[in-house]
Amino acid sequence: AFACILVSCNNENNGKQSQKKDTITVFVDEVIAPMIAEPLKMFRENKTESVLISKTVKAREAMAGLFAHKVKVAIIARDYLKDEDSLMKAFHQTPYPHKVFAEDALVFFTKTDFLLDTLNTSIVKKLLTVEGYSLQEKLPQLKSEPELVINDVNSSEYANMLKFAADNKKVVKRFIIKSTSDSVVDYVASHPEAIGIGLMSQVVKDGRFKMLRMGYIDSTGETVQASKPVHQSYI
Repeated sequence: AFACILVSCNNENNGKQSQKKDTITVFVDEVIAPMIAEPLKMFRENKTESVLISKTVKAREAMAGLFAHKVKVAIIARDYLKDEDSLMKAFHQTPYPHKVFAEDALVFFTKTDFLLDTLNTSIVKKLLTVEGYSLQEKLPQLKSEPELVINDVNSSEYANMLKFAADNKKVVKRFIIKSTSDSVVDYVASHPEAIGIGLMSQVVKDGRFKMLRMGYIDSTGETVQASKPVHQSYI
């Protein structure tokens, strides 16, 4: 989910009108900066009493700016991290007011001719958290062990991978780490055996890729096959 996290501020004018425009500084997660560019442009055009300054950063930097009171607003594509929760508790900080304004999904994506169409969440979790676990040994139709490609550790994609794919367990899998979301997409496009980890919105309209369907094990221990396509309507 995309969260717009706000920090309230005191009204220093005490009800008196000021001729000086308010300046609002916003840190925008680079993952969603292209999607939020137009709304920010509309705000600048319509809010003539305010000056909006936006900076595109990694999600971690956006939250750090919020905690350090450098910005009043952070727009990111993830929830709080465990260490951020701990930091707020340690300093008795009330969680910042926030509002979800859009939803997305974490996806594992490949070139369209990749040999697999489906995975299972339990296999993915083991692949990420069990030392020496091999996807090729589990799925021998693969010609080689696929590379996993992801945006860097300060990104929303990495945070969402920890939460939703690794179930907040220690990750031991070695990734191909890229510096931006676009570079992850470019890498997968040029490496047929690679599996990219990103957001649905980044690849859903790109005909070069397919998003792997995910099965899972239900509460009774039965395996539920991945029968439905990856689609926005299921978010």
